[in-house]
Amino acid sequence: MTAIATRRSFLLPELVALIIAAGRDNDKFLYTCLFVNRLFFRESCKLMWQECNTYGVLVSIGHLVQLSKRDEQRAQIYANFIQVLDFDAPEGSDASNLEAEWHEDLACLQFPLLREVIIRRFNHCDAVIRYAQPTLRVFSLWPASQLSDAFLDQLGQQSPRLVNLSLGQSTDSTVTEAGVVRLLQSLRAIRHLTLSPEFDQVWSREAFCAVSKYTYLESLDIPMNGLKTCFRSEVFII
Repeated sequence: MTAIATRRSFLLPELVALIIAAGRDNDKFLYTCLFVNRLFFRESCKLMWQECNTYGVLVSIGHLVQLSKRDEQRAQIYANFIQVLDFDAPEGSDASNLEAEWHEDLACLQFPLLREVIIRRFNHCDAVIRYAQPTLRVFSLWPASQLSDAFLDQLGQQSPRLVNLSLGQSTDSTVTEAGVVRLLQSLRAIRHLTLSPEFDQVWSREAFCAVSKYTYLESLDIPMNGLKTCFRSEVFII
């Protein structure tokens, strides 16, 4: 192969993708690929930024936040590749405050490919509802602070194709039976549904009836007392 042919081969997306995929476990290799050409940069970013969590070596949510403060336009380039956002602030007394700042700083960015959001610590619903969008397939908010019917309605409207949903309530929740039913009725593609025991207070026959119509349901973890209430009914129609 001539030198010219060799150089041209590095302009073939399929070949570049294979080369980078072969070295995806080598952080130094991926970092070096960022500086070869535009195609290598794009394919490297796909792998490096596909999953963004708090403990990444090359990239992390902290890195993205810092970048968004310095150069929002550049940060958006990387945000365009992110499919998974996994928030789990480092242990410490200020962990929740740190994650709260992250959500605020990331508000300037869009995540067009976002498919999965996991939030474990700072979980005020009004701060995290912005991650709910049509591309989302997995959403875990455990526990959810200030959970309300308005939040559930927005989640159902903005992410109707969720396949995996995990929600936990805290003591400041204002969710009602009607709000839960509306959410469950709007999510028809659910495969895995997990609700914390606190949902026992707002579980109803209507909610169970909505779940019973899920065609693709594989696992269901709901409050047992609520389930017992449903089956104590004299008449229960699915």
